[in-house]
Amino acid sequence: MPRMTRRFFSSYCVAALTLVSALSLTTELLADETNPPPGLRDQYGRYGGLEDFSGEAVLAIVTTPRKLRWIGKWEAAIRGEIPALRSIRIADVTDRPPPDYQKVADMLRKRVPENVSVLIDLDSHWATYYALDTNEPCLVLLGERHEVVASFRGRPKGDLPGEVIAALR
Repeated sequence: MPRMTRRFFSSYCVAALTLVSALSLTTELLADETNPPPGLRDQYGRYGGLEDFSGEAVLAIVTTPRKLRWIGKWEAAIRGEIPALRSIRIADVTDRPPPDYQKVADMLRKRVPENVSVLIDLDSHWATYYALDTNEPCLVLLGERHEVVASFRGRPKGDLPGEVIAALR
């Protein structure tokens, strides 16, 4: 192959690969924006997810199982001010490799009151989808179309609970 043809062919291949990569990335981003995080099973084996809140604003609380004690404190602070708020609780299992579902469910049934459902996310779908660092509890306020309205991270202390409540109103 003549030198000019080889150079053109190489440039063409690089451009084609770049275009294919860009299209692939765009497709993934569009899929992420239109597909909510998947439904999950709670500690009692019941499935739940955003589809349970069709057309409703919802507060998603996402944290590791070890930080679950702060979920109750968050909900107590918020429910005192906004009793009708709908919420979904997600235990983001960050251990690698993750324990099996049954071990996490057993632990949650021991630590969480019976009437409180906590969805178990063994693959960090929710934390990844919303780009959350779950070393501290994360609160994500989702609007009626489940778009992110506001998000917060931290323990329920200082000015943070007031900021969260103000955003929820």
